[in-house]
Amino acid sequence: MIMIGDRPISAIGLGGAGWSLGDRVDVAQSVATIHAALDAGIRLIDTARAYTTVTDESHNEDLIALALHDHPLRDEVLVATKGGHYRAGRESFPFDGRPATLRQHCEASLSHLGVDRIGLYQLHHPDPAVPIEESVLALRELQDEGKIAMIGVSNVSLTLLRRAQSVADIVSVQNQFSLFHHEDPGLLAACAEAGIAYLAYSPLGGGRVGELVASEPIRTIAAAHGATPIQVALAWLRSAGHPVIPIVGTRRAEAIVEASGASALELDQQELAQLGHGSATLSP
Repeated sequence: MIMIGDRPISAIGLGGAGWSLGDRVDVAQSVATIHAALDAGIRLIDTARAYTTVTDESHNEDLIALALHDHPLRDEVLVATKGGHYRAGRESFPFDGRPATLRQHCEASLSHLGVDRIGLYQLHHPDPAVPIEESVLALRELQDEGKIAMIGVSNVSLTLLRRAQSVADIVSVQNQFSLFHHEDPGLLAACAEAGIAYLAYSPLGGGRVGELVASEPIRTIAAAHGATPIQVALAWLRSAGHPVIPIVGTRRAEAIVEASGASALELDQQELAQLGHGSATLSP
């Protein structure tokens, strides 16, 4: 069973950034994608204060609240949101890790998600102007008040994780990780040792899905398993540590259903060697 803290979740998560940040926003399609993900067994949805349109305060969180409202699986879903990073214009996304700002962002997320307590709240990005201890301590205070169940950090190094752990119980790290972008083995090992879930964003290389699909080693392994190249790339991530949970961002219901198939795909040591644990198989 995959766990974040004391919560059982799915081996694959659904990321919502693309529902709100792009030029094309389709609420009905995004809601349908969320519902298809739940039907496929997905029980983790990732969002953030910064995932919003130019004109809306918190478009992504509103959309998730809409999709989960009265849904029979609502209570089984862990919604992870983030603060300390926000949208201030079309291309402006400032960091602000001050305690007062994090409290404001958390209160807003509670309201937009329509919940009394947020299951997992993460510091979206360390603010260079604010010691990470101050930011995380603010989250711990919100946790003590019952507004946050669990605390995580995103876009951190091993050093920053250690500093965050000095003031709060950290249950998750969310960093970029894929066959194109490898993580520091020391950070992965520290997460595994401490029982910290590692949430991998951009698990398919961002805009490089075409390269994954065209990769001969990936295609060969996929054919041997009756799987797709996308599923192989996600299975590679899942084998990189315990637990590494790929966060798959997509607007399309069929894409998250395909991705969910990676939950049952196990690669052997020879296949992992072909894909290159510890060194990128594909050009960075």
